Amino acid sequence: MRRISTGSLLFRTALGAACAAAEAIRTGDEARPGDAAAHGEVPGYAQVQRLATGG
Repeated sequence: MRRISTGSLLFRTALGAACAAAEAIRTGDEARPGDAAAHGEVPGYAQVQRLATGG
C-alpha cells in the first residue's frame, strides 16, 4: 500500500466533495456532482491536517 498525500489537490478535492455530499444528506438537500469544487470549497492543507489529527 502506498501513502496518500493529504496535501494533494486531488485528495483535497475528493475530500471536499465527500464532505459536501455528507452535508447534503444531513440537511436533506440534493447533492450534485462537482458542487464543492465549483464553489471553491476544496479544503486547504491546514484544514485537512486538522481533520486528520482530530484538532
